[in-house]
Amino acid sequence: MIRLLKFLALIVAIPLWSATNQNPYYKNIPNNSFTNAGITYIPLGEGFSHPNSAWGSIGITREGQVYAIVCDHITDAALYEYDTGNDKLYFAGSMKALLHNRFHAQRQPKVHTPLLQYQKNGLVYYGTDAGDESEGALYGHFDEGYAGGFLISLDPKTKEVRNLGLANRFGGTKSLVLDQKNGALYFTVSPTCNLYRYQIAKDELTDLGRINGSNVVRTLFLDKWYNVYGATETGSLVRYNARKDSLEYLDASPFGAPNTGSSQVVYGPDNAYVIGYNAYSGQLSRYTPDSLGTGKVEELGFLFTEKKVMCRNINIVGDKLVALCTAVEEVPLKERFRFITIYDLKEKKEVKRIEVDSHIHQAYGHPVADKKGNIYICGFWDASDYALPKDVKARVFLIKIPAKSL
Repeated sequence: MIRLLKFLALIVAIPLWSATNQNPYYKNIPNNSFTNAGITYIPLGEGFSHPNSAWGSIGITREGQVYAIVCDHITDAALYEYDTGNDKLYFAGSMKALLHNRFHAQRQPKVHTPLLQYQKNGLVYYGTDAGDESEGALYGHFDEGYAGGFLISLDPKTKEVRNLGLANRFGGTKSLVLDQKNGALYFTVSPTCNLYRYQIAKDELTDLGRINGSNVVRTLFLDKWYNVYGATETGSLVRYNARKDSLEYLDASPFGAPNTGSSQVVYGPDNAYVIGYNAYSGQLSRYTPDSLGTGKVEELGFLFTEKKVMCRNINIVGDKLVALCTAVEEVPLKERFRFITIYDLKEKKEVKRIEVDSHIHQAYGHPVADKKGNIYICGFWDASDYALPKDVKARVFLIKIPAKSL
């Protein structure tokens, strides 16, 4: 009788599991984390051939799952899930397998956008690109070129990854913001520097026009009226006025340069203002929008003052900014700057510095924190340096900064 009950339970369990997990590649993998100076480093790369980078491709769900996409920058990328509740790590498949790529032109070896959850349907959205010299042109890939980047959705419950369609022919997606109230994704594309809107409920994609003449725009943020902001090649703001359905060029140049991205912007309460910085000079600014588009720029000092330092991640905890800053690639290994900087916005100065493990040469991410206040950033060994020391077993890490260390 007991055997019969176990058999019947198994029969019932199989369809229930199948209805839950719609991702055949999803599996639990070892969490080989280690801790240094109170900071936890979780290696990402199992199940993926040549992981070497992660470019701000991180996000967290309301259920406490951190998603990160690791890239090889040439042929493929892979999706990982970290459960903040039970400290477990999962591999969720490569982009090549998940998107059923058949040819090299279809490759999606880089994800530059954050992974953002739409609260109404619970799905997580992101965009893909090539990240190599063939993006937007043929160059060394005369035979195959690059088909273009896609918009992707991920269901945290079923683990299903869906291709929503080609976002931009021959170019990739670079930055992404989500209007939670109106259910709209806004993103920029290369090489044309255009701004696009994807309306989730309608499954409708609209080209809103070009906002920069030379660089792929990575300065996207929203205001409390659900307008979207980018930047020109000189650093002046461009606003997409959602109510008027028009692009407006503003007389405001916060952050000191056009290269500030969503990875370097944090919002004040109720989107009343944003704080951002120049990735290479550390120049901090607060921008307070108004409904007319004039706005106010307030300089807040410098996140770092050392030369040959860059930073492409930021979080805010109360009145303090938290950012992992590193030396640029050309600085010799023994001389490299790598610190978590705690910056007091009221005092306008650095108040604490935590040295980062030598495995990390670069770090990218946008504001990601769990319910306990722990911060998560993607970090990696220099993607251009393949001469790994013997003690380095992994190249890419999910970095967990405990709230108590701040």
